[in-house]
Amino acid sequence: MRLQRLASVAALALCASALQAQVIRGHVTDRVSETALAGVVVELLAGDSSGARIAATLSAVDGTYAMRVPAAGRYALTAKRIGVRRFRSEPLDVGAAQTVVRDLPLDALMFVLPPVLVTGLTSCDTQTRDGPRVASLWEEASTALYATQLSLHDQPFKAHVTRYVRELDPRSRAVLSETRSEMTGVVSRPFSSVDPDSLSALGYWSQQHDGSATYYGPDPDALLSRGFLRDHCFRQVLGRGERRHMVGVGFVPLAARTVPDVVGVLWLDARSFELRLVEFTYSRVHAQADSARVGGEVHFARLGSGAWIIRRWFLRLPVTARPSAPLTTGVTAAPWVLVRPVTIRYREEGGEVSAAELVTRPGARLPH
Repeated sequence: MRLQRLASVAALALCASALQAQVIRGHVTDRVSETALAGVVVELLAGDSSGARIAATLSAVDGTYAMRVPAAGRYALTAKRIGVRRFRSEPLDVGAAQTVVRDLPLDALMFVLPPVLVTGLTSCDTQTRDGPRVASLWEEASTALYATQLSLHDQPFKAHVTRYVRELDPRSRAVLSETRSEMTGVVSRPFSSVDPDSLSALGYWSQQHDGSATYYGPDPDALLSRGFLRDHCFRQVLGRGERRHMVGVGFVPLAARTVPDVVGVLWLDARSFELRLVEFTYSRVHAQADSARVGGEVHFARLGSGAWIIRRWFLRLPVTARPSAPLTTGVTAAPWVLVRPVTIRYREEGGEVSAAELVTRPGARLPH
């Protein structure tokens, strides 16, 4: 009985704490048309617009957003819509147990890259004047990556997931054999990698004592990490052929890097600047493998709700290979592949997500 009373007291205390929490909420709208904007990244910063990030969320279909504030004090808000200059609010004073309403009017889409300054971004060619444009392109790509992070964390979704394993001819890349699996359920992270600090320190693939190798693909967490910015230089890439309607941010490891790394391009739509895909290969690939054929792609898409998801992906590696863990709808591990250094064929493992609807996490809604 005493334990029950203590549990009841604790529950009441938690409820009271939730009711007394500080909250900032409001609507995100287009400044000209006053229509609601979904999928805008809204950040809560300490002090002013140059302070540390405290929290972040995506605006909902009706343009609403809400964030709990950890303590009374002074804060600021920023809001980023792809293709528009970042909005920065004046400092906001939030009192204890206070709900502050702050609507965020954003500029209309102009499909022009807004000028930005990205700290820690290294240009691959210091002799050109592409640095500001590369920084602006990176800002747009990183906004989509960050929105994907927020979507995966806050809004799992019901989807149909198709996964496949193909054996490919090493020259023509013709499909020699294929197996597929179909799953339907709640998906949180259909494609993910290992800790970004580990990738920075140890590399994106490693050779084992038994001759096998483990490869990892760059997920949004890795691409947005400080280590990734520190370990690579960046340049503008103009799309050609099937990429002719795209513009890219190319990345290569710095010359001082001594561990196997990734080389690739983040491809954006050349008109809207929305992120379409990341394609990558590996550096220091085994001499028997064609490094241009070893690698993968991760494709992104924005749902009607404004949430971002990884729509499809593949990872292509030298044979012989097998997945290191069973593949399930709620997979949280990356599609790691163990590879023996025998290049006879290539194996491609990939998947495609058909999102049905977003699922609200229990307790995700803030009090009004």
